This record gives sequence, structure tokens and C-alpha cells, in this order.
Amino acid sequence: MKIELCCANKKALLIAENFHFDSIELCRNLEVGGLTPELKLINTALNFSTKQIRILIRPRAGHFCSDKKEQLLIYKQIEQVLSFTDRKIDIVTGVLNNKSEINIDFLKEIKSNFPQTLITFHRAIDLVKDKNKAFEQLIDLGIERVLTSGNAHFPIEKNTFELKNLVKKFGKKIEIALGGGITPENIKLILKESKTQSIHFSGCEKKNNKLKPSLDKINGIFNGII
Repeated sequence: MKIELCCANKKALLIAENFHFDSIELCRNLEVGGLTPELKLINTALNFSTKQIRILIRPRAGHFCSDKKEQLLIYKQIEQVLSFTDRKIDIVTGVLNNKSEINIDFLKEIKSNFPQTLITFHRAIDLVKDKNKAFEQLIDLGIERVLTSGNAHFPIEKNTFELKNLVKKFGKKIEIALGGGITPENIKLILKESKTQSIHFSGCEKKNNKLKPSLDKINGIFNGII
């Protein structure tokens, strides 16, 4: 089982070091689903964390359809974070077209220009109607990993049937990491029903309108996994 913690601050990085996480995803503003992290957090993680590091590239909150100007910004942010260190880091991103399909041309451009970088296509895929086609496109392009809750319109625990089918059909061709609303209360159901081998979560609770990592929640989720 691969386990990843979504980290938006140093406290989360410290927690990740003390638990048996395989990787961390760096971001900020979890309240809006996560945005590209500040370079300060990236630098802290690079100097401190022993985990595999993935960095979210998402310039703004809201929908995942990007025009040429925003695509250029995404490209420049990828270029910036990769040039920040000689250490191998992975990228998490996802762009759709105005039909809510994967923007395959832009993804090809990213893959072509950063061929040594492992890419996770994030939960933008939860808004794609034809997920079978989307997964086939990602596999054909050589994308290594997908992060999904199954369907953006329902809680993850309501999507276990679809997740199980995706894992069964595509799980040997691409890593399928399940994430988005994983809690101590639903983790056992998600693992049992989906048969996934990869989990992503933040283990946060809301305090003063901000999401903060919670040791109790992280412990609860770990106990459900183990």
C-alpha cells in the first residue's frame, strides 16, 4: 500500500516524517482544493523531508479549463519548481478543455518538454464524464499516476463502485491513488470496496476557517489502513 500526505505547511511535513508515508504532495490553500505552493515551503521540504516529493501545479482555484495564457503560467511554474533543485521531484497537475475532457495537447506538451518528470493527473479527472476514455488517454501518453475520488459530485465513499471498476480495469497500467475526503470513518470501506493500493489524504480539520493537519485524524486513517 502506498500512502501519501498532502502537506500545506511545516507541521504537515513534520507529521509526514514521523509516520510511514511513502510520499508527500506540497500545496497551499487546501480550503480551495490546493494551489501551487510557495517556494519557501518547497525549499523547506527539500531541505528537511526524506519522502518522495510531489508538487501541485495549480495557479488558481475554480474550474480546470485553462486558456493559452494560463497554460503558459502552468508551464512556467513547472519549469520554476523543477529548476529549483537537483533532487528528483514529481509534478501533480491537470487541465481540461471546454468540453470537460482532458486537454491532451497541452498534456503532451508538458510530457514532451519534461520527459524525466513523473506526472500525476489530479482530481480534475473527477469532472470528466467518459473516464474510460480519459484513463486510456493518460496511459497512452505515459502518465504515471492519477489522483481521483471517482466523481466530483458525490463524497468519495459513494463512489466505491466506480473506483473499484477503474482500479480493476486500469490499475495494472497506471497507479490510481484515491483521495478527496478520506476520513477515519470511511477509510476501511474505501479500501475494502475499491481494492486500491494507493491512498492520498491530508487528515485535516477546520480551525478558524483554515484546514489544519490533525494528528487524531491521521492516526485514525492509519489505523484503518493498517
